[in-house]
Amino acid sequence: MKKIFPIIIVLISVSLVGVIYIQYSWLKNMLLLREDQLRDKINVVTRSISADLSQYKGTPTHTNKNFPALNDDLSSEFFKPYLVGSRFTSQEVYQKIKHAFVEQKLENVPFEFALIVLNAGELGNIERKSENFESWYDDTVNHLTYNHFLVPPSGSATENLTSDEVLIVVVPQISSIVFKDLRGFIIA
Repeated sequence: MKKIFPIIIVLISVSLVGVIYIQYSWLKNMLLLREDQLRDKINVVTRSISADLSQYKGTPTHTNKNFPALNDDLSSEFFKPYLVGSRFTSQEVYQKIKHAFVEQKLENVPFEFALIVLNAGELGNIERKSENFESWYDDTVNHLTYNHFLVPPSGSATENLTSDEVLIVVVPQISSIVFKDLRGFIIA
């Protein structure tokens, strides 16, 4: 009987270590799965935002101005390409992105954004951006970046006449967001 007791303790210890390892690997896989799901969801949301903003690319703003004469000082404004960055303010773009995040139940996900105009032979110009965009964009270790081109609707009159624009949305530390989301589940 005394010789069986240590064997039972060893077997119970091995099974306990096995159960702990299985739970650890299950939690780790669950966190990775949720992280991938969140990345995909943010990608879908940012793609839909860029598609929404693309509808405004190349179309003039609705104003009550009459057609300017050629010798008028406003004629240069009339022939200027209409970009999304010149149509919306930074606050309006922020609100559009925030609204899309809330619709997809991502209201607790912080983000920064920029609208960049790509000109031929030049580096891109930032048309609109949020306050901390540059610092978040530069920190590629702790932040994920989602880039989507703003393409005017196919068949529109200004399809190939406007400069290329890119919407960049930066989201910080996906793993910490997922961990906060699943904290109650992990503790239970």
